[in-house]
Amino acid sequence: MTKKGYGEIRPLGVAPVEDDNCSYYYYAVPEGILELEVAFDQGSQRYSRQVTAFVTDPTRVKELLET
Repeated sequence: MTKKGYGEIRPLGVAPVEDDNCSYYYYAVPEGILELEVAFDQGSQRYSRQVTAFVTDPTRVKELLET
């Protein structure tokens, strides 16, 4: 997040995926809520990161974090 200019930002919440090496992190940025998928690949022993959603409806984010 530092590369994108959000050096001090912290996640609103984290939703781990059961039985998988993957979690979704939710960040509040000025334009809305960013969903970032972070996964660990056993083969390469590396983490991958990708934006999977950009949500402008705060109610939807609350629903995602409650599951």
